[in-house]
Amino acid sequence: MEIVLVTLDDLRPRVAAQSREDFVAAHPGAFFLAMGYLAVEYIRRSTKRFPTGERTEAFYFGSKLRHAEGDHPLAGSAFFLRPTGDQRYIVVGRGNDCDLTIPDMSVSDEHCVLAITDEGVTVTDNDSTNGTAVNLRRLEPHRPKLLADEDILTVGRYSFQLLSAQAMHREIAILMSLRRKL
Repeated sequence: MEIVLVTLDDLRPRVAAQSREDFVAAHPGAFFLAMGYLAVEYIRRSTKRFPTGERTEAFYFGSKLRHAEGDHPLAGSAFFLRPTGDQRYIVVGRGNDCDLTIPDMSVSDEHCVLAITDEGVTVTDNDSTNGTAVNLRRLEPHRPKLLADEDILTVGRYSFQLLSAQAMHREIAILMSLRRKL
């Protein structure tokens, strides 16, 4: 599976220029919107510019605070996961050999696996120390969980929101229309 870091600023002109159907056709796979403080080994090796010094808003899930307001090196960024060839999964963890590296002690060396299947995106916890959660419900280790559009995936203490291409197009279009009204 290929991991491509994109920013919302990268996606805005694509959404403006493409119909929802064309955007979906051009983006098979899934977007994981970065919601917590994290870094990725892929980014360190990449020459692609990514936003720095941006801020996140406080993020609540129900009444529980997930992330406080503050500086966030990946604010406004998403990881686009695209299946390629035979590899339809990535390993997420703290280890340097993971496909998506989150260098934090709350994350196990090989924390979980994300896979794109015919049914959609699944996550499987690899018996991690601090657990993997979907919408704040901790997963049972080694049992794949199918993610729904807009689910919140928490790995250790860091969170991502899963967005299909259709949902990403809709959300960016809404943001762009709100900016025009301001």
